[in-house]
Amino acid sequence: MTVAGPLACPKSMRWGPCGGVDRERRCEVDARPCPFVSGDAFTPPPPPQSDAPPSPFAALAKPWIVVDVRQPAGLDRPIAERWWRTTGASIAGCIGLVGEHAADAVTDAGTVGPERVIELLAGEGVSTIVTITGRGRTLREATHRAELLAGAGALAVHIVTGDHPMALGLAGPVDFGTESVPMVAAAARLGITTSVAESPTRPGDRLGRIALKAAAGASLLILNHGGEEHNVVDFARAVTRDHATLPVVAPIPLVGDLATAHRLQSLPGLDLPAGLLAAVRTAKYPLEAALEWCAGATSVLATSRVVSGVNLSGPAVEGSMAERLAATSRFVDTVRASWISGGVR
Repeated sequence: MTVAGPLACPKSMRWGPCGGVDRERRCEVDARPCPFVSGDAFTPPPPPQSDAPPSPFAALAKPWIVVDVRQPAGLDRPIAERWWRTTGASIAGCIGLVGEHAADAVTDAGTVGPERVIELLAGEGVSTIVTITGRGRTLREATHRAELLAGAGALAVHIVTGDHPMALGLAGPVDFGTESVPMVAAAARLGITTSVAESPTRPGDRLGRIALKAAAGASLLILNHGGEEHNVVDFARAVTRDHATLPVVAPIPLVGDLATAHRLQSLPGLDLPAGLLAAVRTAKYPLEAALEWCAGATSVLATSRVVSGVNLSGPAVEGSMAERLAATSRFVDTVRASWISGGVR
């Protein structure tokens, strides 16, 4: 594992590479060679380390189904609160993953604060993980935010360095005041449960990055979309071989048509399965084809016995809010049924 000087990495990272480095080993921001994979780096200082607090995940029935939830833009508060309740009802029994919006550095809770989102989803039987990034925050600010979310009842805080806005086509400079490894360690020292992410198909020492995050005190690993499900299983098997105490949640793209596939593919650090893309590209009824693919992929993940659940991540389908929620609910039902049929309960 190597470390770049602050001028070499636009995110001022010390323990990289992030998920934004592309297959040609270029930075997501301006296509410069990533110092963490190009050799333009020097020996890092020892990473901060902490013991992981007792994990709340062990008490949850498997599969753990983590569903990325992003509120549509432009909703006033009363409508937004109804939307969160309806969303919670559609994914009851799952874990909602609420992220951060790169455009304005606020959470996807939008007009409803994340503490209130935790409360609204809990009322519908949904536990919540809330993301914190190092974008526009110091380590002290990030740690304080983690304390507030844990105090509000978050199951865990999902800690990532964060996408650079320029990688998403958004204007405006931004400072990265901290990154995932020290944020995890600071939260763990306060007894706050954290989950972390990794991008299996990106260049660099990905298993080494996971080792850093595990040593810092992470309790759960959520993988980014990493191509075909067999490749994801191979990566998860390598993780559990080296870090058996760090459970893995594998990705299932929440994609029911070609338009949503293209939207998801535009994000840095991920690769969608070719089988899914072929299914939604050629099928008369793309959503039905996507659900069939989801059933098969879930069965492969379940029978591997190296993952503890799945992360449904993506826009679901083009259409109204009601159509998107209905499609998401069908993906959840498909995962549950296919996991059981795979012989894992």
